[in-house]
Formats: sequence, structure tokens, C-alpha cells
Amino acid sequence: MADYNIFQTKIEEGIFVKYHDGYYTFKFEFDELIVFEQINKTVLEEFDLRGNRYIESKFNVTYEELLDESDDDDFIIFRIRKLELLGSK
Repeated sequence: MADYNIFQTKIEEGIFVKYHDGYYTFKFEFDELIVFEQINKTVLEEFDLRGNRYIESKFNVTYEELLDESDDDDFIIFRIRKLELLGSK
């Protein structure tokens, strides 16, 4: 099992771009794209991000940056904790 430490929690406004192969991509201010590797189950119960319904929809995204220290190379994993729908396409 991976050894994660929460590095930072953020809330930002973002537009859902796509779901592909287990990854969720959102576009934030200044066209910054963040690919989320993990998502809270309750978020998926509320929003079916695997279909096309929410593509280009605007959300308040609460997410964590997790530092994975499970091996010699530390890297950041992004996890969505909460979504609040702000507007649709």
C-alpha cells in the first residue's frame, strides 16, 4: 500500500475536460491542466464523470496534493475530495 502524506489542500474553480482510463482532467486558471489520479467515491456517486454529461461544466474543485513516499522517487498525486457544480456548457 502506498504511503501518502497530504502536502496541500486547495479549492479552485475548474472546468471538467475529460475522463480517460481512470484519470480525470480539469482545466484551471491560466489554462493549467491537472490530471487527477484519485477521486472520492461520494463524488462519483453524485457526478458521473465517466460519461459526457459534465464535459465543459464548471466546478468548485476541492482537492489534495499528496506526496507519495512509497519508494525512492517522491512524486505528487492529485485526489479530488469534493465537487460543487457551478455551471454547465
